[in-house]
Amino acid sequence: MAAPTRTRGIVRDAAYWRLCRTRHSRHTHASELLSKGAPIPAVAERLGHASPNVTLSIYSHALPADNLAMAKLWDDALVEVLEESRKEPAASGNRSRC
Repeated sequence: MAAPTRTRGIVRDAAYWRLCRTRHSRHTHASELLSKGAPIPAVAERLGHASPNVTLSIYSHALPADNLAMAKLWDDALVEVLEESRKEPAASGNRSRC
């Protein structure tokens, strides 16, 4: 009787690893799409998620380019503020600058 139990265990283990490979492929697919700039709502729909928020909460690690873009936007904004402040006339000595 040991053989059928062992066989069931092997079959169960094989099914588990097949499922893991499927999930890994799904995760890789979604991460790759998002890292290449695919819209989050489109990826959410493709994965069958209830909302883009679900996708974002799971795959936010795949969006490092967004963090770099955000940092560049902030940097550019600061540069503009500094350039504008240097253009102000020096004669307005008593003006408040915040």
